[in-house]
Amino acid sequence: MSRFGTRISGAGGFVDITQSIGDLVFCCVLGDRGARKFVREVEQITFNGRRGARNGQRVTYITEKAVFRLTEAGLVMTEVAPGLDPAQVAAGLGCAVRIAEDLVPMPEQCWSPTRMGLDAAWHANLAD
Repeated sequence: MSRFGTRISGAGGFVDITQSIGDLVFCCVLGDRGARKFVREVEQITFNGRRGARNGQRVTYITEKAVFRLTEAGLVMTEVAPGLDPAQVAAGLGCAVRIAEDLVPMPEQCWSPTRMGLDAAWHANLAD
């Protein structure tokens, strides 16, 4: 989050925010470079997922191909994009990924050219 190759942008408040929040959602595009996004070793750590999972943080990674949940045992694929083979998506990553027994397809509305209605859903959840 703070280093992109040889360019160092700094972590800013990212470290402080991610250490004290209960639910974290990271969004990224895997494209054809999934093995470069989820790797076994990194040069620098700005968020320690393993520590977050141990501390009870709920960490979710949303991509255009699948949704992953971080557990103490590692990454679990919980949703997959329609038409994609979960095993192929997992094989394209640079780390071990378990496929959830209750794996579900990502909502079709994610690929709809029309508005998704997230504003109404957000406000409905706030009212609950």
